[in-house]
Amino acid sequence: MTEFSHAVTLWLPKLGDTLKSQPREELSSLKLPALQVLLAKADAFGAVADDFYSRGCYLFHQQQTLPVASTMAATQITDSGKDFWIRAEPVQMIADRDSLVMMPPETLSITAAESEALFEAFNRHFKVDGLQLEWGSHQDWYCRLPQIIDLTTTPLIDAIYQNVNSLYPKGSAARYWHQLINETQMLFHTHPVNEARRLNGQPEINSLWFWGEGQYDHSQVILRKEVTLWSDDLYLKGLAKRTQALTQNAVKNSQAWLTLAAQQSSDQHLIHLDDFSNKTMAVSGIEGLKQLEVEWFSPLLEQLQLQQIHSLLLDFGGTQRYHLTPKHLKRFWHFRKALNRHL
Repeated sequence: MTEFSHAVTLWLPKLGDTLKSQPREELSSLKLPALQVLLAKADAFGAVADDFYSRGCYLFHQQQTLPVASTMAATQITDSGKDFWIRAEPVQMIADRDSLVMMPPETLSITAAESEALFEAFNRHFKVDGLQLEWGSHQDWYCRLPQIIDLTTTPLIDAIYQNVNSLYPKGSAARYWHQLINETQMLFHTHPVNEARRLNGQPEINSLWFWGEGQYDHSQVILRKEVTLWSDDLYLKGLAKRTQALTQNAVKNSQAWLTLAAQQSSDQHLIHLDDFSNKTMAVSGIEGLKQLEVEWFSPLLEQLQLQQIHSLLLDFGGTQRYHLTPKHLKRFWHFRKALNRHL
């Protein structure tokens, strides 16, 4: 093992789905030699099908999934403390006969000025009720409550593009929060921000979706001071803060990571790549896979061979993950297979 050897987890949560979405014939003929060697030589382990937040906590060696809103708020609001937190997500609701279908925030291109105007309008309107939004950024709003409430919400990812009639909050506090959503829709509908959007042919920001509820409990957190997280994801950065891990921004490629990692005090690394949807990947599909081969899989294979990495865990989402050490590469009887045979 070299002096600067690392244990690395490379997590691409959407890569498994990307591979499965490719035409089988095209995937069977696709040549990604480094990835194919890594998969062929690795020990494959079953993984429980779970969501992004549960998988992130698992990879951070947590026994429980930390609540989404309070974990995100930890990175943006200095006194997030032990209060009960809920995300308040600006969205668009589209009427479709007798249902409402929710469009995700990223389709709205909300400007900072629009966000501030709607945020302030909400707080003015609901001040008499004692309910106020808290500002994380123009894309991140929160509700802070001084005590736990009986409320179970639907995660944003499970509600987008869906009829939300059956997805509203549940629990003894549900009626209030359902009414709050309805009143917010009326408030936002007549707001000048949406009047201007209608004139300009832009989608309206006409509702809020409350989700991610929970309270931070430090007694349930396992500290990970020896780990460096490489990610731009807000939840993962909050998770790193809660577990006292080090945090670095996402890196473009493996060589950039290795250069920066040599400057870190830790030798354990969780590298999160948001696959084909952020700055780490400029393209998608087959071309995106080829880019990953050049920028990540081939260099990681070389770093394993040089023992600059002594442990590599690959997690592509789905129900399998793969582990390798330099010794695994000596398995000459493990032949490289077509990618479709690993699905």
